[in-house]
Amino acid sequence: MKHIFYIIIIALLVTGCRQERSDADALQKACIVRGDSTATARNFYDAGHRLVKLSTPSDSLADPALGIAPDSALHVLLFAADYAKGSSDHALNYNIHRQLALQYEAKNLFSLQQESQFTMLAEARLLADPYRMAEATQQMAITTLAMGAEEDAHQLKDAQRLARQAYADAPTDSVEFRAETLLFLAQTHIAASSLRQAQDKLGSEQAQTDSAALLLQRAKEEWPAVVDTDLYRLSSIYIHAREGRTDEALALIHSTDDVYTRMEAWRLVKSLAEERGAAALNQQASDAMLALADTIAEREASESTARIHAIQHADALRLLRVEQAAATASARVKWLLALLVLSLLLGGSAWWAFTLRRKAYSARMNELEALRIAAEAQEGEAAVREENMQLQKRYYDHLFAILLPILNACRKKRGHIDLGEDSWRLIEENTDLVLPGFTAKLRRQNPGLTTDDVRFCCLVAMRVPNSIMAEIYAIAPTSVAVRKQRMKKKFDDRQAEQSLDSYLTQYS
Repeated sequence: MKHIFYIIIIALLVTGCRQERSDADALQKACIVRGDSTATARNFYDAGHRLVKLSTPSDSLADPALGIAPDSALHVLLFAADYAKGSSDHALNYNIHRQLALQYEAKNLFSLQQESQFTMLAEARLLADPYRMAEATQQMAITTLAMGAEEDAHQLKDAQRLARQAYADAPTDSVEFRAETLLFLAQTHIAASSLRQAQDKLGSEQAQTDSAALLLQRAKEEWPAVVDTDLYRLSSIYIHAREGRTDEALALIHSTDDVYTRMEAWRLVKSLAEERGAAALNQQASDAMLALADTIAEREASESTARIHAIQHADALRLLRVEQAAATASARVKWLLALLVLSLLLGGSAWWAFTLRRKAYSARMNELEALRIAAEAQEGEAAVREENMQLQKRYYDHLFAILLPILNACRKKRGHIDLGEDSWRLIEENTDLVLPGFTAKLRRQNPGLTTDDVRFCCLVAMRVPNSIMAEIYAIAPTSVAVRKQRMKKKFDDRQAEQSLDSYLTQYS
Protein backbone atom coordinates (compact mmCIF):
# COMPACT_ATOMS: atom_id res chain seq x y z
CA MET A 1 0.00 0.00 0.00
CA LYS A 2 2.88 2.37 0.81
CA HIS A 3 4.45 1.85 -2.62
CA ILE A 4 1.12 2.51 -4.31
CA PHE A 5 0.88 5.82 -2.40
CA TYR A 6 4.34 6.93 -3.62
CA ILE A 7 3.55 5.89 -7.19
CA ILE A 8 0.38 7.99 -7.19
CA ILE A 9 2.27 11.02 -5.76
CA ILE A 10 4.95 10.75 -8.48
CA ALA A 11 2.31 10.39 -11.19
CA LEU A 12 0.54 13.53 -9.99
CA LEU A 13 3.80 15.50 -9.91
CA VAL A 14 4.69 14.37 -13.43
CA THR A 15 1.21 15.39 -14.53
CA GLY A 16 1.78 18.84 -13.05
CA CYS A 17 5.15 19.17 -14.82
CA ARG A 18 3.47 18.42 -18.13
CA GLN A 19 0.78 21.04 -17.56
CA GLU A 20 2.19 23.41 -20.21
CA ARG A 21 2.00 20.81 -22.95
CA SER A 22 -1.46 19.75 -21.79
CA ASP A 23 -2.59 23.40 -21.85
CA ALA A 24 -1.31 23.78 -25.42
CA ASP A 25 -3.09 20.60 -26.53
CA ALA A 26 -6.25 21.68 -24.74
CA LEU A 27 -6.04 25.11 -26.40
CA GLN A 28 -5.68 23.55 -29.84
CA LYS A 29 -8.59 21.15 -29.24
CA ALA A 30 -10.76 23.98 -27.90
CA CYS A 31 -10.13 26.18 -30.96
CA ILE A 32 -10.73 23.62 -33.70
CA VAL A 33 -14.27 23.58 -35.10
CA ARG A 34 -14.77 20.61 -37.42
CA GLY A 35 -16.03 21.49 -40.85
CA ASP A 36 -15.60 25.27 -40.38
CA SER A 37 -12.07 26.53 -41.04
CA THR A 38 -13.13 30.18 -40.73
CA ALA A 39 -14.52 29.68 -37.24
CA THR A 40 -11.40 27.73 -36.30
CA ALA A 41 -9.17 30.53 -37.63
CA ARG A 42 -11.19 33.11 -35.67
CA ASN A 43 -10.81 31.05 -32.47
CA PHE A 44 -7.05 30.79 -32.96
CA TYR A 45 -6.83 34.51 -33.73
CA ASP A 46 -8.74 35.42 -30.55
CA ALA A 47 -6.46 33.14 -28.51
CA GLY A 48 -3.33 34.57 -30.13
CA HIS A 49 -4.57 38.13 -29.63
CA ARG A 50 -5.11 37.43 -25.93
CA LEU A 51 -1.59 36.00 -25.67
CA VAL A 52 -0.19 39.12 -27.36
CA LYS A 53 -1.93 41.29 -24.78
CA LEU A 54 -0.53 39.12 -21.98
CA SER A 55 3.06 39.29 -23.27
CA THR A 56 5.49 41.63 -21.50
CA PRO A 57 8.98 42.62 -22.70
CA SER A 58 10.30 42.62 -19.15
CA ASP A 59 9.77 38.94 -18.53
CA SER A 60 10.59 35.73 -20.32
CA LEU A 61 7.08 34.52 -19.73
CA ALA A 62 3.95 35.92 -21.27
CA ASP A 63 2.03 35.18 -18.09
CA PRO A 64 3.78 33.59 -15.09
CA ALA A 65 0.43 32.44 -13.75
CA LEU A 66 -0.32 30.58 -16.98
CA GLY A 67 3.21 29.55 -17.89
CA ILE A 68 2.81 30.69 -21.52
CA ALA A 69 5.93 31.55 -23.52
CA PRO A 70 5.91 34.59 -25.88
CA ASP A 71 6.45 32.31 -28.89
CA SER A 72 3.08 30.75 -28.10
CA ALA A 73 1.34 33.85 -29.50
CA LEU A 74 3.26 33.52 -32.79
CA HIS A 75 2.52 29.79 -33.03
CA VAL A 76 -1.18 30.29 -32.35
CA LEU A 77 -1.36 33.10 -34.94
CA LEU A 78 0.37 30.84 -37.48
CA PHE A 79 -2.34 28.23 -36.82
CA ALA A 80 -4.94 30.95 -37.40
CA ALA A 81 -3.29 32.01 -40.69
CA ASP A 82 -3.13 28.41 -41.87
CA TYR A 83 -6.83 27.80 -41.20
CA ALA A 84 -7.79 31.19 -42.70
CA LYS A 85 -6.28 30.39 -46.11
CA GLY A 86 -8.97 30.62 -48.78
CA SER A 87 -11.46 32.09 -46.29
CA SER A 88 -13.89 34.74 -47.54
CA ASP A 89 -13.52 36.67 -44.28
CA HIS A 90 -10.96 39.22 -45.52
CA ALA A 91 -11.17 41.31 -42.34
CA LEU A 92 -10.14 38.27 -40.29
CA ASN A 93 -7.23 37.56 -42.66
CA TYR A 94 -6.14 41.19 -42.44
CA ASN A 95 -6.17 41.20 -38.62
CA ILE A 96 -4.31 37.86 -38.43
CA HIS A 97 -1.49 39.04 -40.70
CA ARG A 98 -1.37 42.41 -38.95
CA GLN A 99 -0.64 40.63 -35.66
CA LEU A 100 1.83 38.34 -37.42
CA ALA A 101 3.67 41.36 -38.85
CA LEU A 102 4.00 42.84 -35.37
CA GLN A 103 5.32 39.52 -34.02
CA TYR A 104 7.87 39.28 -36.86
CA GLU A 105 8.94 42.88 -36.24
CA ALA A 106 9.60 42.10 -32.57
CA LYS A 107 11.90 39.26 -33.68
CA ASN A 108 13.60 41.28 -36.50
CA LEU A 109 12.24 38.89 -39.14
CA PHE A 110 11.76 41.62 -41.72
CA SER A 111 11.33 39.42 -44.79
CA LEU A 112 8.50 37.49 -43.11
CA GLN A 113 7.10 40.78 -41.88
CA GLN A 114 7.01 42.08 -45.47
CA GLU A 115 5.15 38.95 -46.63
CA SER A 116 2.49 39.49 -43.98
CA GLN A 117 2.24 43.17 -44.95
CA PHE A 118 1.74 42.26 -48.63
CA THR A 119 -1.07 39.94 -47.53
CA MET A 120 -2.50 42.78 -45.43
CA LEU A 121 -2.52 45.09 -48.44
CA ALA A 122 -4.16 42.45 -50.66
CA GLU A 123 -6.89 41.77 -48.09
CA ALA A 124 -7.43 45.54 -47.57
CA ARG A 125 -7.91 46.00 -51.31
CA LEU A 126 -10.44 43.15 -51.37
CA LEU A 127 -12.26 44.90 -48.54
CA ALA A 128 -12.01 48.25 -50.38
CA ASP A 129 -11.06 49.82 -47.03
CA PRO A 130 -8.93 52.94 -47.61
CA TYR A 131 -7.73 53.16 -44.01
CA ARG A 132 -6.53 49.58 -43.97
CA MET A 133 -4.85 50.01 -47.35
CA ALA A 134 -3.11 53.11 -46.03
CA GLU A 135 -2.09 51.31 -42.82
CA ALA A 136 -0.67 48.35 -44.76
CA THR A 137 1.24 50.67 -47.08
CA GLN A 138 2.61 52.67 -44.13
CA GLN A 139 3.79 49.47 -42.41
CA MET A 140 5.49 48.38 -45.63
CA ALA A 141 7.26 51.74 -45.83
CA ILE A 142 8.48 51.45 -42.23
CA THR A 143 9.72 47.91 -42.85
CA THR A 144 11.51 49.00 -46.01
CA LEU A 145 13.31 51.71 -44.04
CA ALA A 146 14.18 49.26 -41.24
CA MET A 147 15.68 46.78 -43.71
CA GLY A 148 18.60 49.10 -44.51
CA ALA A 149 17.15 51.92 -46.59
CA GLU A 150 19.48 54.40 -44.94
CA GLU A 151 22.36 52.79 -46.85
CA ASP A 152 20.53 52.26 -50.15
CA ALA A 153 19.11 55.17 -52.15
CA HIS A 154 16.78 52.88 -54.09
CA GLN A 155 15.21 51.41 -50.97
CA LEU A 156 15.01 54.87 -49.42
CA LYS A 157 13.17 56.13 -52.47
CA ASP A 158 10.81 53.11 -52.29
CA ALA A 159 10.11 53.90 -48.63
CA GLN A 160 9.24 57.51 -49.55
CA ARG A 161 6.97 56.33 -52.36
CA LEU A 162 5.14 53.92 -50.10
CA ALA A 163 4.75 56.59 -47.39
CA ARG A 164 3.28 59.09 -49.91
CA GLN A 165 0.93 56.38 -51.17
CA ALA A 166 -0.16 55.63 -47.61
CA TYR A 167 -0.81 59.33 -46.98
CA ALA A 168 -2.80 59.62 -50.20
CA ASP A 169 -4.91 56.51 -49.39
CA ALA A 170 -5.64 57.56 -45.79
CA PRO A 171 -9.12 59.02 -45.16
CA THR A 172 -9.16 62.75 -44.39
CA ASP A 173 -10.70 62.18 -40.97
CA SER A 174 -7.84 59.95 -39.79
CA VAL A 175 -5.72 62.94 -38.76
CA GLU A 176 -3.52 61.01 -36.33
CA PHE A 177 -2.61 58.40 -38.93
CA ARG A 178 -1.97 61.06 -41.59
CA ALA A 179 0.26 63.03 -39.18
CA GLU A 180 2.23 59.88 -38.27
CA THR A 181 2.68 59.11 -41.97
CA LEU A 182 3.98 62.64 -42.64
CA LEU A 183 6.30 62.28 -39.65
CA PHE A 184 7.67 59.03 -41.07
CA LEU A 185 8.09 60.66 -44.48
CA ALA A 186 10.09 63.44 -42.79
CA GLN A 187 12.30 60.74 -41.31
CA THR A 188 13.05 59.40 -44.77
CA HIS A 189 14.10 62.89 -45.93
CA ILE A 190 16.29 63.30 -42.86
CA ALA A 191 17.91 59.93 -43.64
CA ALA A 192 18.42 61.04 -47.26
CA SER A 193 20.04 64.30 -46.13
CA SER A 194 22.83 62.33 -44.40
CA LEU A 195 23.25 59.89 -47.30
CA ARG A 196 25.70 61.41 -49.74
CA GLN A 197 25.12 58.70 -52.37
CA ALA A 198 21.39 59.64 -52.50
CA GLN A 199 21.84 63.34 -53.15
CA ASP A 200 22.05 62.85 -56.95
CA LYS A 201 18.76 60.91 -57.00
CA LEU A 202 16.85 62.45 -54.10
CA GLY A 203 18.14 66.02 -53.97
CA SER A 204 20.74 67.98 -52.05
CA GLU A 205 21.19 67.95 -48.30
CA GLN A 206 19.51 71.31 -47.90
CA ALA A 207 16.61 70.28 -50.12
CA GLN A 208 16.08 67.14 -48.04
CA THR A 209 16.26 69.16 -44.78
CA ASP A 210 13.76 71.72 -46.11
CA SER A 211 11.41 68.93 -47.19
CA ALA A 212 11.65 67.35 -43.74
CA ALA A 213 10.89 70.69 -42.06
CA LEU A 214 7.91 71.24 -44.36
CA LEU A 215 6.59 67.74 -43.64
CA LEU A 216 6.92 68.34 -39.88
CA GLN A 217 4.92 71.55 -40.24
CA ARG A 218 2.20 69.73 -42.23
CA ALA A 219 2.09 66.96 -39.60
CA LYS A 220 1.62 69.61 -36.90
CA GLU A 221 -1.23 71.15 -38.90
CA GLU A 222 -2.87 67.76 -39.43
CA TRP A 223 -2.65 66.77 -35.78
CA PRO A 224 -1.32 69.35 -33.27
CA ALA A 225 -0.70 66.70 -30.59
CA VAL A 226 2.08 65.27 -32.78
CA VAL A 227 4.49 67.82 -31.30
CA ASP A 228 4.45 65.85 -28.03
CA THR A 229 5.77 62.67 -29.66
CA ASP A 230 9.42 61.71 -29.26
CA LEU A 231 9.89 61.20 -33.00
CA TYR A 232 8.68 64.75 -33.76
CA ARG A 233 11.02 66.20 -31.11
CA LEU A 234 14.02 64.26 -32.46
CA SER A 235 13.23 65.30 -36.01
CA SER A 236 12.90 68.97 -34.98
CA ILE A 237 16.13 68.86 -32.96
CA TYR A 238 17.99 67.33 -35.91
CA ILE A 239 16.66 69.95 -38.36
CA HIS A 240 17.43 72.87 -35.98
CA ALA A 241 20.95 71.54 -35.37
CA ARG A 242 21.60 70.99 -39.10
CA GLU A 243 20.36 74.49 -39.94
CA GLY A 244 22.63 75.96 -37.26
CA ARG A 245 19.90 76.87 -34.81
CA THR A 246 21.73 75.30 -31.90
CA ASP A 247 19.91 77.22 -29.16
CA GLU A 248 16.51 76.05 -30.38
CA ALA A 249 17.79 72.50 -30.64
CA LEU A 250 19.20 72.61 -27.09
CA ALA A 251 15.95 74.14 -25.78
CA LEU A 252 13.99 71.26 -27.29
CA ILE A 253 16.42 68.76 -25.77
CA HIS A 254 16.05 70.25 -22.29
CA SER A 255 12.24 70.29 -22.62
CA THR A 256 12.20 66.56 -23.35
CA ASP A 257 11.34 64.48 -20.30
CA ASP A 258 12.28 61.04 -21.57
CA VAL A 259 15.97 60.30 -20.91
CA TYR A 260 16.25 57.92 -23.84
CA THR A 261 14.92 60.55 -26.24
CA ARG A 262 17.36 63.11 -24.79
CA MET A 263 20.22 60.65 -25.19
CA GLU A 264 19.29 60.11 -28.85
CA ALA A 265 18.96 63.87 -29.36
CA TRP A 266 22.42 64.57 -27.87
CA ARG A 267 23.81 61.77 -30.04
CA LEU A 268 22.43 63.56 -33.15
CA VAL A 269 23.85 66.89 -31.98
CA LYS A 270 27.23 65.29 -31.29
CA SER A 271 27.37 63.67 -34.73
CA LEU A 272 26.58 67.04 -36.39
CA ALA A 273 29.14 68.82 -34.17
CA GLU A 274 31.80 66.30 -35.14
CA GLU A 275 30.85 66.70 -38.81
CA ARG A 276 31.17 70.52 -38.63
CA GLY A 277 34.11 70.60 -36.22
CA ALA A 278 32.27 72.40 -33.40
CA ALA A 279 34.48 71.34 -30.49
CA ALA A 280 32.54 73.18 -27.77
CA LEU A 281 29.20 71.76 -28.85
CA ASN A 282 30.79 68.33 -29.18
CA GLN A 283 32.15 68.54 -25.62
CA GLN A 284 28.80 69.75 -24.29
CA ALA A 285 27.05 66.85 -26.01
CA SER A 286 29.62 64.37 -24.65
CA ASP A 287 29.19 65.66 -21.07
CA ALA A 288 25.41 65.51 -21.36
CA MET A 289 25.57 62.02 -22.80
CA LEU A 290 27.79 60.85 -19.91
CA ALA A 291 25.37 62.27 -17.37
CA LEU A 292 22.43 60.71 -19.16
CA ALA A 293 24.32 57.42 -19.42
CA ASP A 294 24.68 57.37 -15.62
CA THR A 295 21.00 58.17 -15.21
CA ILE A 296 20.03 55.49 -17.71
CA ALA A 297 22.35 53.00 -16.05
CA GLU A 298 20.78 53.71 -12.66
CA ARG A 299 17.30 53.42 -14.13
CA GLU A 300 18.13 50.21 -15.96
CA ALA A 301 19.72 48.82 -12.81
CA SER A 302 16.59 49.71 -10.88
CA GLU A 303 14.43 48.22 -13.61
CA SER A 304 16.64 45.12 -13.71
CA THR A 305 16.34 44.78 -9.94
CA ALA A 306 12.59 45.18 -10.18
CA ARG A 307 12.54 42.68 -13.04
CA ILE A 308 14.62 40.23 -10.99
CA HIS A 309 12.30 40.71 -8.04
CA ALA A 310 9.31 40.15 -10.32
CA ILE A 311 10.90 36.98 -11.67
CA GLN A 312 11.74 35.81 -8.16
CA HIS A 313 8.20 36.61 -7.07
CA ALA A 314 6.85 34.69 -10.07
CA ASP A 315 9.15 31.76 -9.23
CA ALA A 316 8.01 31.88 -5.61
CA LEU A 317 4.40 31.91 -6.71
CA ARG A 318 5.08 29.05 -9.08
CA LEU A 319 6.82 27.09 -6.30
CA LEU A 320 3.92 27.86 -3.96
CA ARG A 321 1.48 26.62 -6.59
CA VAL A 322 3.54 23.44 -7.00
CA GLU A 323 3.57 22.92 -3.21
CA GLN A 324 -0.16 23.58 -3.06
CA ALA A 325 -0.70 21.19 -5.95
CA ALA A 326 1.42 18.57 -4.16
CA ALA A 327 -0.52 19.11 -0.92
CA THR A 328 -3.79 18.89 -2.82
CA ALA A 329 -2.56 15.77 -4.58
CA SER A 330 -1.49 14.26 -1.26
CA ALA A 331 -4.90 15.04 0.25
CA ARG A 332 -6.59 13.55 -2.77
CA VAL A 333 -4.45 10.44 -2.49
CA LYS A 334 -5.34 10.11 1.18
CA TRP A 335 -9.01 10.48 0.37
CA LEU A 336 -8.65 7.98 -2.44
CA LEU A 337 -6.88 5.54 -0.13
CA ALA A 338 -9.57 6.03 2.50
CA LEU A 339 -12.24 5.46 -0.11
CA LEU A 340 -10.30 2.44 -1.36
CA VAL A 341 -10.06 0.96 2.14
CA LEU A 342 -13.74 1.70 2.75
CA SER A 343 -14.59 0.16 -0.60
CA LEU A 344 -12.53 -2.91 0.24
CA LEU A 345 -14.27 -3.21 3.62
CA LEU A 346 -17.68 -2.76 2.06
CA GLY A 347 -16.76 -5.16 -0.71
CA GLY A 348 -15.45 -7.71 1.79
CA SER A 349 -18.58 -7.35 3.90
CA ALA A 350 -20.77 -7.69 0.85
CA TRP A 351 -18.79 -10.73 -0.29
CA TRP A 352 -18.99 -12.27 3.18
CA ALA A 353 -22.75 -11.66 3.34
CA PHE A 354 -23.08 -13.01 -0.18
CA THR A 355 -21.05 -16.09 0.78
CA LEU A 356 -23.18 -16.70 3.88
CA ARG A 357 -26.33 -16.21 1.91
CA ARG A 358 -25.02 -18.50 -0.79
CA LYS A 359 -24.16 -21.15 1.80
CA ALA A 360 -27.59 -20.79 3.39
CA TYR A 361 -29.19 -21.01 0.00
CA SER A 362 -27.06 -24.07 -0.83
CA ALA A 363 -27.98 -25.67 2.51
CA ARG A 364 -31.64 -24.91 1.91
CA MET A 365 -31.43 -26.35 -1.58
CA ASN A 366 -29.66 -29.44 -0.23
CA GLU A 367 -32.36 -29.76 2.42
CA LEU A 368 -35.06 -29.43 -0.21
CA GLU A 369 -33.22 -31.93 -2.38
CA ALA A 370 -32.97 -34.32 0.57
CA LEU A 371 -36.67 -33.86 1.26
CA ARG A 372 -37.40 -34.43 -2.39
CA ILE A 373 -35.25 -37.57 -2.42
CA ALA A 374 -36.89 -38.75 0.82
CA ALA A 375 -40.32 -38.09 -0.63
CA GLU A 376 -39.34 -39.91 -3.78
CA ALA A 377 -37.93 -42.74 -1.65
CA GLN A 378 -41.13 -42.89 0.36
CA GLU A 379 -43.15 -42.87 -2.81
CA GLY A 380 -40.85 -45.57 -4.21
CA GLU A 381 -41.10 -47.53 -0.99
CA ALA A 382 -44.87 -47.24 -0.99
CA ALA A 383 -44.91 -48.29 -4.64
CA VAL A 384 -42.61 -51.22 -3.85
CA ARG A 385 -44.76 -52.09 -0.84
CA GLU A 386 -47.84 -51.94 -2.97
CA GLU A 387 -46.17 -54.00 -5.65
CA ASN A 388 -45.01 -56.52 -3.05
CA MET A 389 -48.51 -56.71 -1.70
CA GLN A 390 -49.81 -57.29 -5.20
CA LEU A 391 -47.09 -59.89 -5.80
CA GLN A 392 -47.83 -61.54 -2.50
CA LYS A 393 -51.52 -61.58 -3.26
CA ARG A 394 -50.86 -63.12 -6.68
CA TYR A 395 -48.30 -65.44 -5.06
CA TYR A 396 -50.65 -66.74 -2.39
CA ASP A 397 -53.49 -66.88 -4.84
CA HIS A 398 -51.24 -69.13 -6.89
CA LEU A 399 -50.40 -71.18 -3.80
CA PHE A 400 -54.05 -71.53 -2.91
CA ALA A 401 -54.75 -72.47 -6.53
CA ILE A 402 -52.22 -75.30 -6.12
CA LEU A 403 -53.69 -76.39 -2.81
CA LEU A 404 -57.33 -76.03 -3.85
CA PRO A 405 -57.46 -79.24 -6.03
CA ILE A 406 -56.15 -81.24 -3.10
CA LEU A 407 -58.76 -79.80 -0.79
CA ASN A 408 -61.55 -80.23 -3.29
CA ALA A 409 -60.59 -83.86 -3.79
CA CYS A 410 -61.14 -84.47 -0.10
CA ARG A 411 -64.42 -82.57 0.20
CA LYS A 412 -67.38 -84.74 1.35
CA LYS A 413 -70.96 -84.43 0.21
CA ARG A 414 -71.90 -82.34 3.21
CA GLY A 415 -69.13 -79.85 2.44
CA HIS A 416 -66.75 -81.14 5.10
CA ILE A 417 -63.17 -81.62 3.96
CA ASP A 418 -61.69 -84.81 5.26
CA LEU A 419 -57.91 -84.86 4.78
CA GLY A 420 -56.18 -88.20 5.11
CA GLU A 421 -52.55 -88.81 5.97
CA ASP A 422 -51.58 -88.80 2.30
CA SER A 423 -53.34 -85.51 1.72
CA TRP A 424 -51.57 -83.88 4.69
CA ARG A 425 -48.22 -85.21 3.49
CA LEU A 426 -49.01 -83.82 0.01
CA ILE A 427 -49.87 -80.42 1.58
CA GLU A 428 -46.56 -80.44 3.54
CA GLU A 429 -44.61 -81.35 0.41
CA ASN A 430 -46.30 -78.64 -1.67
CA THR A 431 -45.63 -76.13 1.14
CA ASP A 432 -41.93 -77.08 1.20
CA LEU A 433 -41.91 -76.94 -2.59
CA VAL A 434 -43.32 -73.43 -2.67
CA LEU A 435 -41.62 -72.30 0.56
CA PRO A 436 -38.32 -74.21 0.57
CA GLY A 437 -37.47 -75.78 3.95
CA PHE A 438 -40.53 -74.34 5.68
CA THR A 439 -41.51 -77.33 7.81
CA ALA A 440 -37.91 -78.24 8.67
CA LYS A 441 -37.12 -74.70 9.85
CA LEU A 442 -40.37 -74.53 11.78
CA ARG A 443 -39.70 -77.78 13.64
CA ARG A 444 -36.02 -76.96 14.26
CA GLN A 445 -36.71 -73.55 15.78
CA ASN A 446 -39.86 -74.64 17.61
CA PRO A 447 -39.32 -78.26 18.83
CA GLY A 448 -42.44 -78.12 21.03
CA LEU A 449 -44.79 -78.11 18.03
CA THR A 450 -46.86 -81.19 17.29
CA THR A 451 -47.49 -82.62 13.84
CA ASP A 452 -50.97 -81.15 13.89
CA ASP A 453 -49.49 -77.77 14.79
CA VAL A 454 -47.07 -77.95 11.84
CA ARG A 455 -49.87 -78.92 9.48
CA PHE A 456 -52.00 -76.02 10.77
CA CYS A 457 -49.04 -73.66 10.18
CA CYS A 458 -48.73 -75.03 6.63
CA LEU A 459 -52.32 -74.07 5.92
CA VAL A 460 -51.76 -70.61 7.40
CA ALA A 461 -48.54 -70.11 5.39
CA MET A 462 -50.37 -71.18 2.23
CA ARG A 463 -52.92 -68.40 2.94
CA VAL A 464 -55.82 -70.81 3.14
CA PRO A 465 -58.91 -68.77 4.07
CA ASN A 466 -60.42 -69.20 7.55
CA SER A 467 -63.63 -70.54 5.97
CA ILE A 468 -61.77 -73.38 4.23
CA MET A 469 -59.77 -74.11 7.39
CA ALA A 470 -63.07 -74.26 9.31
CA GLU A 471 -64.32 -76.90 6.85
CA ILE A 472 -61.06 -78.90 7.28
CA TYR A 473 -61.23 -78.88 11.07
CA ALA A 474 -65.04 -78.93 11.21
CA ILE A 475 -65.17 -75.84 13.42
CA ALA A 476 -66.55 -72.37 13.04
CA PRO A 477 -64.46 -69.68 11.26
CA THR A 478 -64.21 -67.74 14.49
CA SER A 479 -62.73 -70.75 16.16
CA VAL A 480 -60.01 -70.74 13.48
CA ALA A 481 -59.03 -67.22 14.55
CA VAL A 482 -58.96 -68.32 18.18
CA ARG A 483 -56.73 -71.27 17.30
CA LYS A 484 -54.38 -68.89 15.47
CA GLN A 485 -54.07 -66.81 18.62
CA ARG A 486 -53.32 -69.92 20.67
CA MET A 487 -50.78 -71.10 18.08
CA LYS A 488 -49.01 -67.76 18.17
CA LYS A 489 -48.50 -68.10 21.91
CA LYS A 490 -46.46 -71.25 21.34
CA PHE A 491 -43.79 -69.20 19.55
CA ASP A 492 -41.31 -66.64 20.90
CA ASP A 493 -42.93 -64.02 23.15
CA ARG A 494 -41.10 -61.25 21.25
CA GLN A 495 -43.38 -61.92 18.30
CA ALA A 496 -46.54 -61.43 20.36
CA GLU A 497 -47.49 -58.22 18.59
CA GLN A 498 -47.33 -59.85 15.14
CA SER A 499 -50.07 -61.85 13.55
CA LEU A 500 -49.44 -65.52 12.93
CA ASP A 501 -49.55 -64.92 9.18
CA SER A 502 -46.79 -62.28 9.41
CA TYR A 503 -44.70 -64.34 11.81
CA LEU A 504 -44.65 -67.41 9.58
CA THR A 505 -43.23 -65.39 6.64
CA GLN A 506 -39.77 -65.48 8.23
CA TYR A 507 -39.61 -69.27 7.59
CA SER A 508 -40.30 -68.89 3.90
